[in-house]
Amino acid sequence: MSNFDAIKIYYQRSLDELICLAESFSFDGTHKLHANAIFLYGSIIELSSSLNPLLISEHYSAIPVILRSILEAYVDLENLCKDPKYGYSLEIKYIVKSLKFLNEARNEKNTYLDIIAQAPDYDEQLSRMEAEKERLINLGYKDLNKFERFSKAGMENEYRTIYN
Repeated sequence: MSNFDAIKIYYQRSLDELICLAESFSFDGTHKLHANAIFLYGSIIELSSSLNPLLISEHYSAIPVILRSILEAYVDLENLCKDPKYGYSLEIKYIVKSLKFLNEARNEKNTYLDIIAQAPDYDEQLSRMEAEKERLINLGYKDLNKFERFSKAGMENEYRTIYN
């Protein structure tokens, strides 16, 4: 068996195992912890399912990008499982990205975003997100950078090697 065939088999077995494990989950969609965990796990499954087609079609250059995204989702899932309060850091990260997007819409330099800034509740959304960000920061949570996320998961070596 070639290395190529062994890698394809490994990827497929890993994906099958991920799906099999997911069948045993109990899920409460109203609970943010559950939603975040399922979102991250689902991202890992979805990204993993793209590896074999990339191998078969010989689009090898895309594989490290996919593996890097899988590793990022794994790190967040690991942190969330170790410490449910890690979800607040995920929330801040989401809010910071959303605020950046909303502020970009207002600067009138991006024609694709013009309609966003014209939304009737634009200012209300912006204010609500700013307030929530401040509330979480005042509670001691922060938007962790990638190294901090890996470090929290005990994966500094992975960050310094395979991730980079």
